[in-house]
Amino acid sequence: IICSCITIFNIYISSCGILVKELDGTAVGAAVVLLAAADHTEGTKVYIKNTHASNTVNVQFTATTTSELKIPAGAWAFFSWKAAVDMKVWPSANDTFVEYGTFK
Repeated sequence: IICSCITIFNIYISSCGILVKELDGTAVGAAVVLLAAADHTEGTKVYIKNTHASNTVNVQFTATTTSELKIPAGAWAFFSWKAAVDMKVWPSANDTFVEYGTFK
């Protein structure tokens, strides 16, 4: 994959634009790292979209052991992230896909 970075309306698009990831494992213990803190800085803007028609996506972005954000089926979120710890995600059921991207 060849990536390029562009600026649109003063927003720097990084991480190769919008990516897609399949999620399996339906418990916090099976959560996967969506974004590694070491690769980002405080204030990074994050876009996550749950593309599934009925499953929920759980997001954990601090050192807690619970879901801190639940993205319902078909919904999306855009927020500023401290990037203090890795951002982890897990679905309410297997075979759930998320779109995601980071912006500075």
